[in-house]
Amino acid sequence: MGIKEIYKSFIIGDIKNTEVEPDVDAWERFLASLPEPKDRFEEAYNKYRCRLEYVPANKTRMLNAAAFAYLTAKKPVIRNTRGRLPALSGTKLLLEKKKDVDYHDVIPPELLADYPDMIAADPLPSGCGELSDEAYALYSELSRRYPTEFYFRLFVLKELSLHSRYIRKYNPSVTAVYVNERNVAGPLLTELYESTGRRLVSFMHGEYLLQMIQAYMDFSEFFVWDGMYIGMFRDDLNCRIRKYTVTVPKKLTKKWHLEDREPEYFCTYYFSGESTASVRKLAEVFKKLEESGRKCLVRPHPRYSHLELISECFDAHMIEDPKKISMEESLGRTRYAVGLHTTVLREAQVEGRGAVIDDISDPPQFRNLKRRKFVVLNGEHKLLSEIISDS
Repeated sequence: MGIKEIYKSFIIGDIKNTEVEPDVDAWERFLASLPEPKDRFEEAYNKYRCRLEYVPANKTRMLNAAAFAYLTAKKPVIRNTRGRLPALSGTKLLLEKKKDVDYHDVIPPELLADYPDMIAADPLPSGCGELSDEAYALYSELSRRYPTEFYFRLFVLKELSLHSRYIRKYNPSVTAVYVNERNVAGPLLTELYESTGRRLVSFMHGEYLLQMIQAYMDFSEFFVWDGMYIGMFRDDLNCRIRKYTVTVPKKLTKKWHLEDREPEYFCTYYFSGESTASVRKLAEVFKKLEESGRKCLVRPHPRYSHLELISECFDAHMIEDPKKISMEESLGRTRYAVGLHTTVLREAQVEGRGAVIDDISDPPQFRNLKRRKFVVLNGEHKLLSEIISDS
C-alpha cells in the first residue's frame, strides 16, 4: 500500500462516516462563525476549516506533524521552480479523468459541443515539485499567511504542482475537473488559471446532498443538474462560483425506453453508503419480501458499500454485481428502484421506472433528506413503506 492509499484509509472513514447522521444545525452554526473571506486565500482556508470539522483533533495534529516533516524535507524541491507557464495559445479543453469514476455519462454536453477535440488525460503522479513561478508565488503567500498550518499548505502545494504540470504539458484554455467539490485548494487553483487567462470549470458526477465539506467552492464555471443546486451552493455553502450553467447530462437523458420491458423483479435496492445498521435492517425487510413471493435484488455501490456485510446479510442470488450488470439492464428488469439518496433514483424517474425512497432502514437520515435538499423529493416518488404495504 502506497502513501496515498495509507492517507486515504486514515482519513476517509471520518469524512464519509455513514454511521452518524450529520447535524445540519451544527453545520449552519459553524459556517456562520467563519469570517467573510476577502480573497481566495481566505476562501481556501475557510474550506480547509470546514474539512477539519469532519476529522478528530488528534488526527489533525498527526497530519500537521507529518506535513511539517514532509515540507521540511522537500524544501529544496519546492523552491526549484520551472519558470513561468507557457503563453496561452488557441482554445483547448483538458479533462482530468478519475480512475474510479467514469465521465462519459456526466460530462456536460455543452463542453463537448464547444470543445470537440477535448483531451481526456489520466491523472499525473502526485508530487510537490515542478511548480511554475505563478504557482510558487501563490504557495509562498499562503505560507506567509498560515505559517503553522502545514497540512493545509501541503494539500494546496500538491495541487498547485499538479496543475502547473497540466498547464505546462497541455496548455489548455479550459481545464475541467470533477469529483472535486472537497478540494481545499480549489479557490487557489482557480486563481492560478484565471491569473494566466485560463478557466477552471467543474461539473456534477451524481446527485448531491447538502454537505459542509463542499462549502467555499470557487470555479470559473460549475455545471449543475438542477437550478436548486445553485441556491444550495451560493446561499447555504457560501460558494463563490463565477458562473452556473444548468445542464442535462447523458445520465439524466431518457435513452432506454424501459416501458417496453416487463420487470422480472419487484424491486432493487441501490446502496449508496448506508450504515451497517441500515444494511442489517434492509436484510430483514427483503427477507420478508422474498418469503411473500416478491423477488428482490440489492446492488452494492462500486465504491462506498459494505461489501462484506452485504454478502453476509443477503443470499448470493439477491446480490446484483455492478461490474457485470449494466444500469440499463438493472433498471430494465426491476419494477421499483429503491434507495436512500442515490442518483439511480433520479435515473429511474427519467426512465419511467418507479423511484422509491427508503424511509425504513434509517429514519433519521430519511427525515433529514429535505433539509439536505435531496432533489428526488421534488419529483414523482414513493416510499419503501408504501410499496411494502400496497403490494
